Amino acid sequence: MIWKTTIKKIIGSKLAKNINIVFLAIFLLSAIGAQAQFIPDGNYSPAEYAGGQVRDVDPNASGTCEVNQVYSVVKSDSEGPYLLIGFYNGNAGQATFRYYLDTDPDLSIGTDFGRAVGDADVVLQVNASGSATQVFKYNGTGFDTFTDSGIIAAVGDFNASDGKFLEIKVPLSGDESIVDICDLAEGFNINLGSYIS
Repeated sequence: MIWKTTIKKIIGSKLAKNINIVFLAIFLLSAIGAQAQFIPDGNYSPAEYAGGQVRDVDPNASGTCEVNQVYSVVKSDSEGPYLLIGFYNGNAGQATFRYYLDTDPDLSIGTDFGRAVGDADVVLQVNASGSATQVFKYNGTGFDTFTDSGIIAAVGDFNASDGKFLEIKVPLSGDESIVDICDLAEGFNINLGSYIS
């Protein structure tokens, strides 16, 4: 009887160790996979924005220069935390958008192109055809251009082949980040102040 109990304990403990090793390997592989660098493809995916926020801007948007909805979520990859913003546009096309972010409570552009842009201090300029992205940060008197901000923008589809979605990945850490997460706007928020197309 003692012999059988000992064998059961040995078999049980080896099995438990093997199961734990398998679970540990799965966990480590999952963690490594989750840490890969995320590069936006421009296409809307509910999984990418899970746990984030959705804001209706204009439910009747039908033109290239109009935004129907804005999606946002904060995530992390091998490069660190980032803000992913998605814009569901009224139509596909060639419009150039300037998105205004309020990230610094002490700075405010006020107006740009004669239009009020709230308390914004950062400008993300993206062409809806997928061409170059430009990033500007207001310094109190003018704009500083960020040529290596780590920001990646991509144009894609909200529904298959419609060309109505645009994604922007904004790094929240690193030397080139345009956002100082220790000095965010009111309530530790990054606010989308406005957009101009």
